[in-house]
Amino acid sequence: MVDLPGITRVPVHGQPDNIYDQIKDIIMEYIKPEASIILNVLSATVDFPTCESIKMSQSVDKTGERTVAVVTKCDVAPQGLFEKVIADDVNIGLGYICVRNKIGDESYEEARFEEAKLFQKHSELSKIDKSIVGIPVLAQKLMQIQTKSIARNFPGILEKIDDKLNHNLAEFKKLPKAMASVAEAITAFMRITGLVKESIRKILLRGEYDEYPDEKNMHCRARLVEMLNGFSDELHNCPQSNPARNFLKGEIKHLEEAKEISLPSFLPRTAFLSILKEK
Repeated sequence: MVDLPGITRVPVHGQPDNIYDQIKDIIMEYIKPEASIILNVLSATVDFPTCESIKMSQSVDKTGERTVAVVTKCDVAPQGLFEKVIADDVNIGLGYICVRNKIGDESYEEARFEEAKLFQKHSELSKIDKSIVGIPVLAQKLMQIQTKSIARNFPGILEKIDDKLNHNLAEFKKLPKAMASVAEAITAFMRITGLVKESIRKILLRGEYDEYPDEKNMHCRARLVEMLNGFSDELHNCPQSNPARNFLKGEIKHLEEAKEISLPSFLPRTAFLSILKEK
């Protein structure tokens, strides 16, 4: 059972400007589920069809089959209450329960005694059927509603529990086994290392990205080419690359003089040492 806050339209005492929207969202979160029973507390002093809480409950329970109304302050505004309850203009599917609020320092027993006397002897309130008046009747009614609700929703709840349990068991089976010894830990570590090496080999050497189809940053070969192209553009656009300044002329001369039978794109060792010595 959840006691939801009353609807507040005007912020007071530093409350946020959107206090109404916040409270409405909280209420809707709890009354929207089909398994929820809505206990709508109404004051006998107001016109039921204009109540904001009625509008909210009707928006999620159009037939009223899971809404019960509790009418308070019956002793304050008894005139016309019998007609309002009988008419049921707002379609309360689970019916009304009329109660008398506790006054002052009354004990529970005193309040129930005065409540029973009110609905028995008052000229207007005595017209209301005794099966829908009083706190004891409300307690009994709620117990019956809860029993029916549990019977109706229990199979669905069990099904959801089973689905959740099966899902968690499947996730549990995916977890690595507990390590009972150092040898088992080393074996597991070596296996993980092997998987990492194979993953790196795929994305760096073979250009296979099936493990990361949407993660562009893991497409290493493509990103490396982009970086090299960017570096090439940067070299050609920097002031030092101006031909008038003999950019890389010395290095190119050393490479020309070190030509030999060798693999392409590999710098001869003698040329490298010669260039390094000058630097």
